[in-house]
Amino acid sequence: MSSLPDEVILEILSRLPVKPLLCFRCVSKPWLALIDSPQFIKLHLKQSLKTTTNLSLILGDGYLYSSDFDSLDTAIELDHPLKTPHYETEIVGSCNGLLCLSNKKEDVALWNPSTRKYRKLPVTTLEFAPDGYDFCQYTVSGFGYDETSDDYKAESDRTNLILAFDLGVEEYRLVPRPDFSDKDCHMNVGVLGGCLTIYGSNYINRLDVWVMKDYGVKESWTKLFTAMEPFSILDPFWISSFQDERPVAYSKSGGEVLLEQFRMEDKNQRLVWYDLKNNKKVKNVKIQGSPDKFHADICCGSLVPLGGNREGNTKKQRAGEKQNRKKR
Repeated sequence: MSSLPDEVILEILSRLPVKPLLCFRCVSKPWLALIDSPQFIKLHLKQSLKTTTNLSLILGDGYLYSSDFDSLDTAIELDHPLKTPHYETEIVGSCNGLLCLSNKKEDVALWNPSTRKYRKLPVTTLEFAPDGYDFCQYTVSGFGYDETSDDYKAESDRTNLILAFDLGVEEYRLVPRPDFSDKDCHMNVGVLGGCLTIYGSNYINRLDVWVMKDYGVKESWTKLFTAMEPFSILDPFWISSFQDERPVAYSKSGGEVLLEQFRMEDKNQRLVWYDLKNNKKVKNVKIQGSPDKFHADICCGSLVPLGGNREGNTKKQRAGEKQNRKKR
């Protein structure tokens, strides 16, 4: 490839998955500097997001599993920095190839499953509660990217407030919420299509999904869709399945949204495609090897680093590095 112009090499490399790129870092010092450069990392991520390639569906049920998003046929178990037989790990959110993980020990970590890098976050205690923040009685947590500051933020709601943890300055700050007409809804925070998302149900027959088009700007909150489920007044034991339903990812065409749904009949989760144009569910998704109960998130393979002094490697990677050194 030495005879090719630099811009052509850059274009070719930006379209490759992370795994071969990590190997190509060993080709030469110039390639190492190129692949590790912030400019290339952003270009590679932009290319993956634009073409919706290098995507995986991450399923968490205490353990973590991964399935290729293009096929959604099989799932494999993942190793991760919070993995322990004593505490279950949950996926708080996913953004630009980084997963925000937490466990019952109150450990929180950001992890790039493609590079195996991670960073643990500090735990905060909220000491203020402004008036007017009483719309929801549930804890809300999420994770997203702030393009303005070029940094990643972990969002949580321990006292009915949406908080953002800025990794650059290591501080928490309030995030404005949309105005809701339904005060009794069960709200949660997530990321959909790169945008901060709030989704929730009213325990009857409706699922509302809101997206924040311009991060930090309250007026940019837009309702993406409202999914309705037929209500049977003749069935006194009828219970809506929307009690625990959430958007996971857009399809490649952008015309459908993958929903994670809790099934009341067997207390397990399932995945379904929801048609945005026709406002209806069109297809169930079955993944071989996936757990019955899970929390699903989309993850884009990326080279995005964590930064800071707390960045580390998973045990599996450290063991692999020691083995490689012995072979040399």
